[in-house]
Amino acid sequence: MMRNEFEKLNLLISQGQFELLLPESASDFPCNIRLVYLMNDAVESFLVFHEAEMTGVYQSDFQGELRATLEKSEEKYVLIIYQGETVCTLFFRELSLETHLFNYGKTETVCRILHCLSL
Repeated sequence: MMRNEFEKLNLLISQGQFELLLPESASDFPCNIRLVYLMNDAVESFLVFHEAEMTGVYQSDFQGELRATLEKSEEKYVLIIYQGETVCTLFFRELSLETHLFNYGKTETVCRILHCLSL
């Protein structure tokens, strides 16, 4: 059964997994912010918060109990993230899943062919 994006977000939070990839500068907001969903050798998958803005302090190295609440206002969603005593709030318009698949078998074959041609 395929879960929708909000169920995926709830699953990550319930597991204490919350790794945001933030823009370089606060002046880059609003922007799309990615939350790591799945990372391995063959797949990179992110939940993407579209047209997102953030207030408060996000601790990227936080270790401990993570809590969050999700609300919907007129035009935006509001995700409030509690990292111990610290709170940050993420405002966004839409949530989607972005997935990148890698096939290293084909990459290796191409590299072997190019290596043979260069001999």
